[in-house]
Amino acid sequence: MSWNPGSEKIFGYKADEVIGKNISILYRPEDIPGLPNYVKILKEKGVYDAEVDLVKKSKGLVPISFSLSLLRDEHENPIGIAGINKDNTQRRKDEETLREQKNILHYQAYHDALTGLPNRVFFFDHLEQGIRRHKAGLGVLFIDLDKFKHINDSLGHEVGDRVLKLVAKRLKGIIRREDTLARLSGDEFTIIMEELTHSQDASVLAEKILKALTKPMYVDDHILYISGSIGISLYPQDASNAHSLLKYADTAMYKAKEEGRNTFQFYSSEMTAFALERMTMKTSLRQAIDNNEFIIDYQPQINTCNDSLIGLEALVRWKHPTMGFLPPHKFISLAEETGMIIEIDQWVMETAMKQIGKWYRAGLNPGVLAVNLSIKQLERNNFLQILTESINRYDFDPKWLELEITEGQMIKKPKEVIEKLDKINDLGIGISIDDFGTGYSSLSLLKRLPINRLKIDRSFIRNIPNDEEDVAIVKAIIALAKSLKLDLIAEGVETPEQKDFLVDNGCMNIQGYYCSYPISANEIESMLIKNKSLALSK
Repeated sequence: MSWNPGSEKIFGYKADEVIGKNISILYRPEDIPGLPNYVKILKEKGVYDAEVDLVKKSKGLVPISFSLSLLRDEHENPIGIAGINKDNTQRRKDEETLREQKNILHYQAYHDALTGLPNRVFFFDHLEQGIRRHKAGLGVLFIDLDKFKHINDSLGHEVGDRVLKLVAKRLKGIIRREDTLARLSGDEFTIIMEELTHSQDASVLAEKILKALTKPMYVDDHILYISGSIGISLYPQDASNAHSLLKYADTAMYKAKEEGRNTFQFYSSEMTAFALERMTMKTSLRQAIDNNEFIIDYQPQINTCNDSLIGLEALVRWKHPTMGFLPPHKFISLAEETGMIIEIDQWVMETAMKQIGKWYRAGLNPGVLAVNLSIKQLERNNFLQILTESINRYDFDPKWLELEITEGQMIKKPKEVIEKLDKINDLGIGISIDDFGTGYSSLSLLKRLPINRLKIDRSFIRNIPNDEEDVAIVKAIIALAKSLKLDLIAEGVETPEQKDFLVDNGCMNIQGYYCSYPISANEIESMLIKNKSLALSK
């Protein structure tokens, strides 16, 4: 037996420590019984190759690949064995590293990076497997967070991401062990309910999800409230393939949003027509701009101290060629999705300014024109230029105009927004915060904004004076406006009780059905002429 320096380096034994010893000192006890098989194979084939973990002098293991060859004399009689050993430690490490990298890549390919949930690829793979396994039935729940974009726009994507993680955690705590929760994209989540024999079980889960989502979320110094809309499709009742099941659950989810959000809907065949109508609406919206199908109604704003008209809010309506008059909530979200809101906003502003200027030049007094301003319009580089050109074109006094911007729109890029609003204010144009109380603005931001009016959102007006929480919120907003020396108006006032509560607590300006529904320019003109006649007769 010989023992070369390479073996000494691998095993730690010097030649005089192993020569004459049984080869078994290099083997683990559990491997020793297999040694006779090496000899048997070696005698039969003349060579033997293997990979095995051998024992070093230090008692540590070393991965070895070895090749044994049987040595024979001139008469073919065995006279010895020659062996070559190779230390595979580095190769084993490289293989393990490669295996880990493959596992990581595989995980990344099938999981969402933000929440760690299964992704769209995993979802479809698992759904297809589920369809093959569960002939009795399964359900797909499509969950979309309501107005999640508002959080992203108001507080930034970092806060939005943390909300998504919290949502994922809540959903994981609700589903059964056999269910699969996935994040498809953005604020869209899906659940596969396997072994679903009763459709009401899907209803129970949907109700639990809605309840969990409405609980407050605490992110940094913010207390956030969200809700969700859920669509449900069933196998095999609704479809027999994965793509159709997801599409139908998505369609049902949009129907849930149409029903007012924070609810769930099961898919029905009629909803396919609804989805088709939605796609048709997008196409029709483009044609509506080209075909001048939009009109403007005006809703009066009233000072309750003397019941005088102080202004008009311009509200766009769509005179659809087949569907009749459509209110804003039927198409504004689509306009925002497609980017057409910029063209619509621009048309409303110019048309209304032209009309208001015409009334003033006729000796009538329509008050201040209130126009909604979308953040996309405000972000345009040439918006101020377009606004100035419109003022000049229609000989429009800037003090006749007030631009309404929603609370949440200001928080995404407050510095840029404040700079533009300052320039608008320098022109003499009024600025009000629309839907005040529904966003996440801070007092420090309000103090920096060049605004002159707060508009109390209709959601707080609806249940006063009977709802204690709404009463407290409205009183707080009124007090805030007074402390900041801001004008105030409440929208959505519909009853004498609401009006009396507001007046008693110091909000004198109101807007809503109690005063007047939105009416056409012709009706407004008749009202203005009547007001002028009454004023002259006094």
